[in-house]
Amino acid sequence: MAERIIWSLKAKKIEKKFLNTGLKLQVTKSTVWKLRNEFNNLIRHLSLFPDLGKKVHDYDARCLIKGDYKIFYEVNKIKNNIEISILHIWDTRRNPDELEVS
Repeated sequence: MAERIIWSLKAKKIEKKFLNTGLKLQVTKSTVWKLRNEFNNLIRHLSLFPDLGKKVHDYDARCLIKGDYKIFYEVNKIKNNIEISILHIWDTRRNPDELEVS
């Protein structure tokens, strides 16, 4: 069980941008918040099952998929504690050449 879940600055910025973009594109506010809550629920499951996501090739990271989005994260084991770092949220409808996990 993970002791802490930490969001990187990049992941927080993407989440905020996602919420603002969704509202600008006239997606209903409830739809945007529903997806955000689904992300948060999925991330909470990581605290119980840190190895839930698939290992990302060439990176020391894992990936969970939620609809059109991938959530990249790292599991850090420090002594007997586990810390999860959310690295990136990626909209899979974008050009994959633009993806940078770290």
